[in-house]
Amino acid sequence: MDISTIADQVYQYLKSVNSDTVNQVVSENMMIALIVTTVIGIFLSMFGLKLIRLWSALLGLVAGAGIGFAVTELAGLEPMIVVGATIGGGIVLAFLAGFFYRFGIFLMALLTGTYIAILFVNPQDWIFLGVCLAIGLVIALLALKFVEPIMIVVTSILGGVLAGDAIATLAEFDNPIFGYGIMVLVAIVGGIIQFTLESGKRKKKNLKKAAEIREQNSTENEVEKARAMFDDAILLDDEPDDKSDDKPDDKPKKEPDLSYLDEIDLDDEEYEDEEESDYVDGYNPDDYTDLDDLEDDDDFIIITDDDK
Repeated sequence: MDISTIADQVYQYLKSVNSDTVNQVVSENMMIALIVTTVIGIFLSMFGLKLIRLWSALLGLVAGAGIGFAVTELAGLEPMIVVGATIGGGIVLAFLAGFFYRFGIFLMALLTGTYIAILFVNPQDWIFLGVCLAIGLVIALLALKFVEPIMIVVTSILGGVLAGDAIATLAEFDNPIFGYGIMVLVAIVGGIIQFTLESGKRKKKNLKKAAEIREQNSTENEVEKARAMFDDAILLDDEPDDKSDDKPDDKPKKEPDLSYLDEIDLDDEEYEDEEESDYVDGYNPDDYTDLDDLEDDDDFIIITDDDK
Protein backbone atom coordinates (compact mmCIF):
# COMPACT_ATOMS: atom_id res chain seq x y z
CA MET A 1 0.00 0.00 0.00
CA ASP A 2 1.50 3.27 -1.13
CA ILE A 3 1.21 6.76 0.40
CA SER A 4 -1.47 7.87 -2.05
CA THR A 5 -3.78 5.03 -1.03
CA ILE A 6 -3.38 5.88 2.70
CA ALA A 7 -4.06 9.54 2.05
CA ASP A 8 -7.19 8.68 0.04
CA GLN A 9 -8.58 6.53 2.84
CA VAL A 10 -7.99 9.27 5.43
CA TYR A 11 -9.73 11.75 3.18
CA GLN A 12 -12.76 9.48 2.73
CA TYR A 13 -13.00 9.00 6.49
CA LEU A 14 -12.90 12.74 7.16
CA LYS A 15 -15.68 13.26 4.54
CA SER A 16 -17.87 10.71 6.28
CA VAL A 17 -17.63 12.59 9.60
CA ASN A 18 -20.41 15.12 9.75
CA SER A 19 -20.20 18.49 11.41
CA ASP A 20 -22.35 17.44 14.37
CA THR A 21 -19.83 14.76 15.36
CA VAL A 22 -16.95 17.25 15.13
CA ASN A 23 -18.82 19.81 17.21
CA GLN A 24 -19.65 17.18 19.81
CA VAL A 25 -16.02 16.09 20.11
CA VAL A 26 -14.88 19.69 20.35
CA SER A 27 -17.58 20.45 22.93
CA GLU A 28 -16.60 17.50 25.12
CA ASN A 29 -12.91 18.38 24.99
CA MET A 30 -13.73 22.01 25.70
CA MET A 31 -15.75 21.09 28.77
CA ILE A 32 -12.90 18.93 30.09
CA ALA A 33 -10.45 21.76 29.46
CA LEU A 34 -12.68 24.27 31.29
CA ILE A 35 -13.04 21.95 34.29
CA VAL A 36 -9.27 21.43 34.43
CA THR A 37 -8.74 25.19 34.11
CA THR A 38 -11.17 25.83 36.97
CA VAL A 39 -9.37 23.38 39.27
CA ILE A 40 -5.95 24.80 38.37
CA GLY A 41 -7.17 28.36 38.93
CA ILE A 42 -8.62 27.58 42.37
CA PHE A 43 -5.48 25.74 43.50
CA LEU A 44 -3.28 28.49 42.10
CA SER A 45 -5.28 31.11 43.96
CA MET A 46 -5.14 29.27 47.31
CA PHE A 47 -1.68 27.67 47.14
CA GLY A 48 0.23 29.88 44.75
CA LEU A 49 3.15 30.67 47.04
CA LYS A 50 3.26 27.27 48.71
CA LEU A 51 3.63 25.47 45.36
CA ILE A 52 5.55 28.23 43.63
CA ARG A 53 8.17 25.92 42.12
CA LEU A 54 5.48 23.73 40.54
CA TRP A 55 3.63 26.70 39.05
CA SER A 56 6.90 28.24 37.82
CA ALA A 57 7.88 24.99 36.10
CA LEU A 58 4.45 24.63 34.43
CA LEU A 59 4.48 28.24 33.29
CA GLY A 60 8.06 27.83 32.06
CA LEU A 61 6.99 24.75 30.09
CA VAL A 62 4.18 26.66 28.35
CA ALA A 63 6.27 29.80 27.79
CA GLY A 64 9.30 27.85 26.49
CA ALA A 65 7.17 25.82 24.11
CA GLY A 66 5.45 28.99 22.82
CA ILE A 67 8.75 30.79 22.30
CA GLY A 68 10.33 27.82 20.51
CA PHE A 69 7.35 27.41 18.24
CA ALA A 70 7.05 31.14 17.44
CA VAL A 71 10.73 31.59 16.61
CA THR A 72 11.04 28.54 14.35
CA GLU A 73 7.69 29.13 12.66
CA LEU A 74 8.49 32.76 11.88
CA ALA A 75 11.88 31.67 10.55
CA GLY A 76 10.13 29.31 8.11
CA LEU A 77 12.02 26.20 9.21
CA GLU A 78 10.99 22.63 8.54
CA PRO A 79 8.13 21.12 10.57
CA MET A 80 10.43 18.66 12.38
CA ILE A 81 12.64 21.52 13.50
CA VAL A 82 9.57 23.45 14.69
CA VAL A 83 8.38 20.47 16.73
CA GLY A 84 11.85 19.90 18.20
CA ALA A 85 12.28 23.55 19.11
CA THR A 86 8.83 23.63 20.71
CA ILE A 87 9.49 20.58 22.87
CA GLY A 88 13.09 21.55 23.67
CA GLY A 89 12.20 25.15 24.55
CA GLY A 90 9.46 23.99 26.90
CA ILE A 91 11.69 21.48 28.69
CA VAL A 92 14.62 23.88 29.08
CA LEU A 93 12.56 26.78 30.41
CA ALA A 94 10.58 24.48 32.71
CA PHE A 95 13.80 23.12 34.20
CA LEU A 96 15.30 26.58 34.71
CA ALA A 97 12.13 27.97 36.28
CA GLY A 98 11.66 24.99 38.58
CA PHE A 99 15.28 24.48 39.63
CA PHE A 100 16.40 28.10 40.10
CA TYR A 101 14.03 29.67 42.61
CA ARG A 102 14.74 33.33 41.82
CA PHE A 103 14.56 32.77 38.09
CA GLY A 104 11.22 31.02 38.49
CA ILE A 105 9.89 33.90 40.62
CA PHE A 106 11.03 36.46 38.06
CA LEU A 107 9.61 34.55 35.09
CA MET A 108 6.25 33.87 36.71
CA ALA A 109 5.87 37.44 37.98
CA LEU A 110 6.85 38.84 34.55
CA LEU A 111 4.45 36.71 32.53
CA THR A 112 1.60 36.89 35.04
CA GLY A 113 1.93 40.65 35.48
CA THR A 114 2.01 41.18 31.73
CA TYR A 115 -1.02 38.93 31.20
CA ILE A 116 -3.08 40.70 33.90
CA ALA A 117 -2.08 44.08 32.47
CA ILE A 118 -3.21 42.97 29.01
CA LEU A 119 -6.59 41.93 30.42
CA PHE A 120 -7.15 45.33 32.01
CA VAL A 121 -5.52 47.57 29.36
CA ASN A 122 -6.66 45.63 26.28
CA PRO A 123 -3.88 46.99 24.02
CA GLN A 124 -4.73 47.71 20.41
CA ASP A 125 -1.21 48.51 19.17
CA TRP A 126 2.41 47.79 19.98
CA ILE A 127 2.75 50.85 22.20
CA PHE A 128 0.15 49.67 24.71
CA LEU A 129 1.54 46.16 24.47
CA GLY A 130 4.93 47.57 25.44
CA VAL A 131 3.26 49.34 28.37
CA CYS A 132 1.79 46.04 29.53
CA LEU A 133 5.21 44.41 29.23
CA ALA A 134 6.76 47.24 31.28
CA ILE A 135 4.12 46.72 33.98
CA GLY A 136 5.00 43.03 34.09
CA LEU A 137 8.71 43.86 34.35
CA VAL A 138 8.12 46.22 37.30
CA ILE A 139 6.07 43.54 39.07
CA ALA A 140 8.83 40.98 38.43
CA LEU A 141 11.49 43.26 39.91
CA LEU A 142 9.33 43.94 42.95
CA ALA A 143 8.78 40.20 43.35
CA LEU A 144 12.53 39.65 43.63
CA LYS A 145 12.62 42.14 46.51
CA PHE A 146 9.35 41.21 48.23
CA VAL A 147 8.77 37.59 47.26
CA GLU A 148 5.98 36.54 49.64
CA PRO A 149 3.50 39.44 49.40
CA ILE A 150 3.95 40.10 45.67
CA MET A 151 3.66 36.45 44.67
CA ILE A 152 0.61 35.93 46.90
CA VAL A 153 -1.17 38.84 45.20
CA VAL A 154 -0.04 37.82 41.70
CA THR A 155 -1.00 34.14 42.02
CA SER A 156 -4.32 34.99 43.70
CA ILE A 157 -5.29 37.32 40.88
CA LEU A 158 -4.13 34.91 38.17
CA GLY A 159 -5.96 31.99 39.78
CA GLY A 160 -9.09 34.10 40.16
CA VAL A 161 -9.00 35.14 36.49
CA LEU A 162 -8.54 31.56 35.24
CA ALA A 163 -11.16 30.05 37.54
CA GLY A 164 -13.68 32.90 37.10
CA ASP A 165 -13.50 32.86 33.32
CA ALA A 166 -13.79 29.05 33.17
CA ILE A 167 -16.73 28.96 35.61
CA ALA A 168 -18.54 31.73 33.74
CA THR A 169 -18.07 29.86 30.47
CA LEU A 170 -19.30 26.57 31.91
CA ALA A 171 -22.32 28.28 33.47
CA GLU A 172 -22.98 30.12 30.18
CA PHE A 173 -23.39 33.51 31.82
CA ASP A 174 -24.26 36.07 29.16
CA ASN A 175 -23.52 39.05 31.39
CA PRO A 176 -19.73 39.50 31.83
CA ILE A 177 -20.31 41.10 35.26
CA PHE A 178 -20.97 37.64 36.72
CA GLY A 179 -17.65 36.45 35.36
CA TYR A 180 -15.79 39.44 36.87
CA GLY A 181 -17.55 38.90 40.18
CA ILE A 182 -16.43 35.26 40.29
CA MET A 183 -12.87 36.33 39.45
CA VAL A 184 -12.79 38.86 42.30
CA LEU A 185 -14.36 36.42 44.76
CA VAL A 186 -11.91 33.60 43.98
CA ALA A 187 -8.96 36.01 44.09
CA ILE A 188 -9.96 37.49 47.49
CA VAL A 189 -10.66 34.11 49.09
CA GLY A 190 -7.45 32.65 47.70
CA GLY A 191 -5.42 35.66 48.88
CA ILE A 192 -6.84 35.41 52.41
CA ILE A 193 -6.00 31.71 52.55
CA GLN A 194 -2.46 32.30 51.31
CA PHE A 195 -1.78 35.13 53.76
CA THR A 196 -3.15 32.99 56.61
CA LEU A 197 -0.90 30.08 55.66
CA GLU A 198 2.10 32.37 55.36
CA SER A 199 1.35 33.92 58.77
CA GLY A 200 1.19 30.47 60.38
CA LYS A 201 4.43 29.49 58.65
CA ARG A 202 6.19 32.61 59.94
CA LYS A 203 4.84 32.01 63.44
CA LYS A 204 6.20 28.45 63.47
CA LYS A 205 9.51 29.70 62.14
CA ASN A 206 9.74 32.39 64.84
CA LEU A 207 8.86 29.88 67.57
CA LYS A 208 11.50 27.50 66.27
CA LYS A 209 14.07 30.29 66.16
CA ALA A 210 13.16 31.38 69.70
CA ALA A 211 13.57 27.80 70.92
CA GLU A 212 16.99 27.59 69.26
CA ILE A 213 18.03 30.88 70.89
CA ARG A 214 16.89 29.65 74.31
CA GLU A 215 18.75 26.38 73.84
CA GLN A 216 21.87 28.24 72.75
CA ASN A 217 21.70 30.58 75.76
CA SER A 218 21.16 27.62 78.07
CA THR A 219 24.17 25.87 76.58
CA GLU A 220 26.28 28.99 76.98
CA ASN A 221 25.22 29.31 80.62
CA GLU A 222 26.14 25.70 81.26
CA VAL A 223 29.51 26.25 79.63
CA GLU A 224 30.12 29.37 81.75
CA LYS A 225 29.19 27.49 84.92
CA ALA A 226 31.51 24.61 84.02
CA ARG A 227 34.29 27.07 83.22
CA ALA A 228 33.79 28.88 86.54
CA MET A 229 33.89 25.56 88.43
CA PHE A 230 37.05 24.58 86.56
CA ASP A 231 38.71 27.92 87.42
CA ASP A 232 37.77 27.50 91.10
CA ALA A 233 39.24 24.00 91.11
CA ILE A 234 42.51 25.33 89.65
CA LEU A 235 42.69 28.05 92.34
CA LEU A 236 42.11 25.50 95.10
CA ASP A 237 44.86 23.28 93.70
CA ASP A 238 47.30 26.20 93.70
CA GLU A 239 46.79 26.94 97.46
CA PRO A 240 49.03 25.02 99.96
CA ASP A 241 47.31 22.19 101.81
CA ASP A 242 49.17 22.64 105.14
CA LYS A 243 51.15 25.49 106.60
CA SER A 244 53.72 22.94 107.75
CA ASP A 245 54.73 22.54 104.14
CA ASP A 246 56.26 25.99 104.21
CA LYS A 247 60.01 26.10 103.84
CA PRO A 248 61.82 26.17 107.16
CA ASP A 249 63.58 29.31 108.23
CA ASP A 250 67.18 28.99 107.23
CA LYS A 251 68.31 31.88 109.48
CA PRO A 252 70.32 30.67 112.52
CA LYS A 253 68.76 31.21 115.87
CA LYS A 254 70.39 33.89 117.99
CA GLU A 255 72.18 32.48 121.04
CA PRO A 256 71.38 34.16 124.40
CA ASP A 257 73.98 36.61 125.69
CA LEU A 258 75.63 35.09 128.81
CA SER A 259 78.60 37.39 128.97
CA TYR A 260 77.38 39.02 132.12
CA LEU A 261 78.12 35.81 134.02
CA ASP A 262 81.80 36.38 133.55
CA GLU A 263 81.58 39.58 135.54
CA ILE A 264 80.20 37.83 138.57
CA ASP A 265 82.82 36.98 141.20
CA LEU A 266 81.78 33.84 142.87
CA ASP A 267 84.37 34.40 145.64
CA ASP A 268 82.63 37.54 146.70
CA GLU A 269 81.12 37.44 150.13
CA GLU A 270 77.76 38.31 148.73
CA TYR A 271 77.70 34.98 146.93
CA GLU A 272 78.96 32.82 149.74
CA ASP A 273 76.87 29.92 150.75
CA GLU A 274 74.46 30.86 153.39
CA GLU A 275 71.77 29.01 155.15
CA GLU A 276 68.76 29.04 153.05
CA SER A 277 65.71 30.66 154.59
CA ASP A 278 62.14 29.65 154.03
CA TYR A 279 61.03 33.23 154.18
CA VAL A 280 61.58 36.21 151.95
CA ASP A 281 64.23 38.60 153.47
CA GLY A 282 63.83 36.94 156.86
CA TYR A 283 60.28 37.89 157.41
CA ASN A 284 58.03 35.37 159.04
CA PRO A 285 54.40 35.76 158.05
CA ASP A 286 53.40 34.34 161.40
CA ASP A 287 54.67 37.51 163.05
CA TYR A 288 51.90 39.38 161.35
CA THR A 289 48.41 38.93 162.41
CA ASP A 290 46.92 41.12 159.81
CA LEU A 291 47.58 41.04 156.07
CA ASP A 292 47.14 44.81 155.91
CA ASP A 293 49.96 45.27 158.37
CA LEU A 294 52.15 43.08 156.23
CA GLU A 295 51.37 45.15 153.14
CA ASP A 296 52.24 48.37 155.02
CA ASP A 297 55.74 47.11 155.58
CA ASP A 298 58.02 48.84 153.10
CA ASP A 299 60.50 45.99 153.11
CA PHE A 300 57.91 43.37 152.29
CA ILE A 301 57.26 42.63 148.67
CA ILE A 302 54.51 40.43 147.39
CA ILE A 303 55.59 38.47 144.36
CA THR A 304 52.83 37.36 142.08
CA ASP A 305 52.83 35.07 139.09
CA ASP A 306 52.99 38.05 136.76
CA ASP A 307 56.15 39.32 138.47
CA LYS A 308 57.97 36.00 138.14
